[in-house]
Amino acid sequence: MCVLSILLLLLRIVVSERLYDIRIDGCHDRNVTLLELGEVLKSQERYWHRVGEREPFWSVLSSPDYASKRQLNLNDMTSFYQSGEDVINQILLDVAHVLKDSVVWFGGGLGNIALDFGCGVGRLSAALIHRFLSVVCIDHSQSHLDTMMTLNHRRILPLHSKFAGAEIEHFNQKEHGGADFAVSVLTLQHMIPELQAAAIEHLCDALAIGGAAYIQTLTFYTDAPYIAARCDPNRATLEPGMHLHYLPLDEIKRHLQLRSCSVLTHQLCDHFVSIPFRNSTSHCVVFVKTAIDGNVAY
Repeated sequence: MCVLSILLLLLRIVVSERLYDIRIDGCHDRNVTLLELGEVLKSQERYWHRVGEREPFWSVLSSPDYASKRQLNLNDMTSFYQSGEDVINQILLDVAHVLKDSVVWFGGGLGNIALDFGCGVGRLSAALIHRFLSVVCIDHSQSHLDTMMTLNHRRILPLHSKFAGAEIEHFNQKEHGGADFAVSVLTLQHMIPELQAAAIEHLCDALAIGGAAYIQTLTFYTDAPYIAARCDPNRATLEPGMHLHYLPLDEIKRHLQLRSCSVLTHQLCDHFVSIPFRNSTSHCVVFVKTAIDGNVAY
């Protein structure tokens, strides 16, 4: 079963007053709430909805094969979703290797609940559904989710499910046992640092104790306009939604630690993204939920 959600639901009333402090060179240290970033969220939602209506596949994977196309032919469709299968297969092998000595996560991708953060049209979700009993698909573009539902109804996507709405804060260790695995690739880097920090914290919250996650994002690039503007959220409402942002690796670790998640490994993964004419760094991070309310799980 694949359960659909909208990214904005991650950031709603239950957690709207939580404070997120950002410590990035070039920006003034400050605390923000998601409520204060409401206009940024709305502008991002509008942008990705529009691009999802025009180019739902290219906006997920920027290949010329998918550009300026609302629909794909069978060969391109097969290639698109096979790319997700290849990515998930490698990710789960990497995670299983990192956790090979763990007694709480068995690796290989078999488990109850997986969470695909920034699912788009289900490129990774379609691969996850073969390996988990259910997949929570989260995106802030309703047009992308609509395309995924249409493909599922036409039996092009093998999700075998009835779609239903769900808020990510419902998938936490306290109330529902949490997710066994979460993944986010090519998504966080399109969010301003404050929203990246919030998303990473809530991905940690969504994991069951012992659950594992694999995330990819930019951790540095030179001459970042948002940093040059001292991280002014008002600027983000004026920028294109595909504008790239970074969150330093130390900040990722710190925000995960605040929510009782531990980073097990991180490695450079610049093959996911490169920025022309600028030095940039992308990291892939594997972390686990080790505790809740300060109680260590293992």
